[in-house]
Amino acid sequence: MSGLEKTPARGRYSESWKSLSHRLKEEADWKCSRCGCQCLRPGEYSLDRLDRSKIGKRTLNVHHEDRDRANDDELNLVVLCQPCHLAAHRPERVGKGICSGQLSFVRLVRGVWVGWQ
Repeated sequence: MSGLEKTPARGRYSESWKSLSHRLKEEADWKCSRCGCQCLRPGEYSLDRLDRSKIGKRTLNVHHEDRDRANDDELNLVVLCQPCHLAAHRPERVGKGICSGQLSFVRLVRGVWVGWQ
């Protein structure tokens, strides 16, 4: 694999992924389960108030702990802000096409990649 290719994820998202991930974000009150960052709800922002970088940093994701998109067991899923989600994937992404813009969302603290607070 060249450095420009994405790390392959196993499986495909299930048909119910959109509704499941939205429900988990709602249950988390749109807060990151790692750093506690209050993220933006859909439609809660506009580009005239926030730039793309700030929107990206406050975007909530649902992460598959085992990296298998087909495994929707809720014990396998964790709600993370974009910086924490990138940090969760950081060790496997080293040298595999992560862009400098994405790297600006995370920082190394005592040997652990974490999102900016």
